[in-house]
Amino acid sequence: MTKDGIRLRCGKSISVDQETLIDKVLSNLIAAQTEIKLAMALDTGGQVISFKGERSSIDLVGLGALVAADLAASQEIAKMADVYQENQVIIRQGSKMNTIIHEVGREMILMAMISSSVPLGWFNYLVRQAARQIDGILQMSLHKAEDIVVLSSPNSLVDDFSAALDDIWKG
Repeated sequence: MTKDGIRLRCGKSISVDQETLIDKVLSNLIAAQTEIKLAMALDTGGQVISFKGERSSIDLVGLGALVAADLAASQEIAKMADVYQENQVIIRQGSKMNTIIHEVGREMILMAMISSSVPLGWFNYLVRQAARQIDGILQMSLHKAEDIVVLSSPNSLVDDFSAALDDIWKG
């Protein structure tokens, strides 16, 4: 990281303001669902941009590389099967933990892990919303960081949940 931000392996850069907003999105994701063990934003080369949650003995560099490789392999499988779409999602269900790896545009990945006691649909919804927010942050080339509003703060969780249910029922 430089004083001007982070240079990604893909050749693009993230400003300090963008990095701060991405940190806030991850913090809000953890606050919205306290059973999230960790949330991580990284570039498609595996470089960790932001990490929130329990680190314990996790090797972040190794985990970032494996997450990026996992997404790249899944993208290639989808392309070979002629079913690739933008913003692919990988969901891993386990007996104790569930993991979601969400493609964010062409340069970033959002990965989150949560206890399997939390409904997977709700967890997927929260991760998808966070991925959209990060994508919006990455798109802000002409806007100042102060102009971007990060949603899903802990105070609006009930409102977000109600809106999500309304969207489901309205089709």
